[in-house]
Amino acid sequence: MTIKMSKTMKTPLKSIVTIVSLISYLNINGIAGGLFTKSPTVEVKTTSGFVKGNRLSIFDEEIQEFWSIPYGAAPVGKLRFAKPKPYSAKGFLGRGTVDSTKPNSTC
Repeated sequence: MTIKMSKTMKTPLKSIVTIVSLISYLNINGIAGGLFTKSPTVEVKTTSGFVKGNRLSIFDEEIQEFWSIPYGAAPVGKLRFAKPKPYSAKGFLGRGTVDSTKPNSTC
């Protein structure tokens, strides 16, 4: 079974493919890279400890991005219905840096 496309359908499809190809080419070759670039990470000190995030540059403006910063210990087991406890893994409380450069799982 062959599906024939009319000439009116071929033109928009050809235009879309051309535009997507051009945008991909510009991004791959770095021509449009000045619009949104990801630079090295940044580490900041908070009252709870150090947090590592991303340093982004958009139109020559620097932005610092932090994902999934823990605000307390996970409410599992005996902590299920207890008052919140501080986050005490190796990240905070003077034991290291929390890596907030990418999102964690939702659960």
